[in-house]
Amino acid sequence: MAIFTYKIDFPENKNLILVIMVVERILSRNGEQSEEQSEEQTEEQSTYSERIKLPHERSLSNIIIDIRRLFFKTLEMLIDKKNPIKYIFSTERRQFALAVFLIIIGTLLLLLSNLFRSN
Repeated sequence: MAIFTYKIDFPENKNLILVIMVVERILSRNGEQSEEQSEEQTEEQSTYSERIKLPHERSLSNIIIDIRRLFFKTLEMLIDKKNPIKYIFSTERRQFALAVFLIIIGTLLLLLSNLFRSN
């Protein structure tokens, strides 16, 4: 059971404090809503804590997911003949994903060129 107090100023300069006791049934209904809100808050907090981390401090799986999203979104924008530069440089996560993607592609090309040169 919860108690809410309200202070109301009357014209005669008398203060009246109203104490409203909320019925447990209403609280149980609000409790269900608060559980949903608490789940949303934990999701927001987890995304907030994810936002605080620098790009190189995130887990490898999150970095790979970001690279994949960036790759497909960039391809989609190029197919639609839009410029993906603003999209790529809009956040640090996307910039980091692009840098890692370019490093991976460059390393693979270097390995392939060395394989073909040796044969």
